[in-house]
Amino acid sequence: KKWYIADGIFYFRLGKDGGVSNLVFHEIPVDILNQYASKGEKKKNDKAEEEDEAGFRSLEMRKLYVAQDGSAVISGEQYYEVTTTTYSNGRTTTTTRYFYRDILVTKVNADGSLAWMRKLPKYQIGTNGRGGMGMEHIASGKSHYFFFLDNLKNMALTPDKAPARHMDGAGGFFTAYKIDDATGEVTRHSVFDMRDVKGTEVFQFMTSRIQVVDENEFVVEVYKKQKEDVLIKVKIND
Repeated sequence: KKWYIADGIFYFRLGKDGGVSNLVFHEIPVDILNQYASKGEKKKNDKAEEEDEAGFRSLEMRKLYVAQDGSAVISGEQYYEVTTTTYSNGRTTTTTRYFYRDILVTKVNADGSLAWMRKLPKYQIGTNGRGGMGMEHIASGKSHYFFFLDNLKNMALTPDKAPARHMDGAGGFFTAYKIDDATGEVTRHSVFDMRDVKGTEVFQFMTSRIQVVDENEFVVEVYKKQKEDVLIKVKIND
């Protein structure tokens, strides 16, 4: 009923003849919405659920991955902008903040049935567009990886707690959520610290600079100072 709220996953298969099959809708359960949410957000979700209006706010579809067996993994990311204007001493200042928040990942089997649905918490804020925020999805072996920069405080985050904020440009830990394709089991891994990559502090990380080399390897371009850019190579051992 509200354009900025997604309340489910709509899935279908389109044949070569233009026919539609396996058309299904899988609702996002309120218990998933309430995972890693603040008390205020949980209260709003529960109230909205009573009116059948609960959903994932500002969810942007990011990637559709289709496997050889016909199953599909659909990933979305919560994204929105907030612009504020202040007046002081006759001057007007306008600031836009960009929010890249939680990820919703859903696997739908080839027959349209739901395999699993997972909410991956994160909370990124910046003032220079996307910058080092957002996420990158890589399918490797029997797992799916979602890479992003995060606050160290979130390494031991439990489902009853909301994630701490990560400010874009303030260092951070390059982090991965690993999801087992068959079971949907989620594990969290810290890949490297921006302030100490094998003894070197690096800067100017941008998510768009992640370049996939093959199924198990990618590189990230960063700035090392002294007018020197370097590549960090990451190998996935699935």
